[in-house]
Amino acid sequence: PRFGQYFYTSDFPIEFEGVALSVTGDFSEGIIWKSSIDGEIGRGKSISVSKLSIGEHRITATGTNGVTTGYMNTRVFIEEDPEFLKKYQ
Repeated sequence: PRFGQYFYTSDFPIEFEGVALSVTGDFSEGIIWKSSIDGEIGRGKSISVSKLSIGEHRITATGTNGVTTGYMNTRVFIEEDPEFLKKYQ
């Protein structure tokens, strides 16, 4: 998702994808994904998240080659579905 993107609870699942490269290879499958609210939400190059708590999440993807560690953050907002959407679900 884009930085700062808003999602309603009916928008799940949300897809996250990252890459962890170094001169010694591709370590993307070892990426650990964490939410500032819900803790660890998955592991791997790409994850599909089926539930996040309501609120503002800082999502951090952390990758390592065993010697160095890198990370990237993004921010997403999760909101309850508005009443008009609930009528059509």
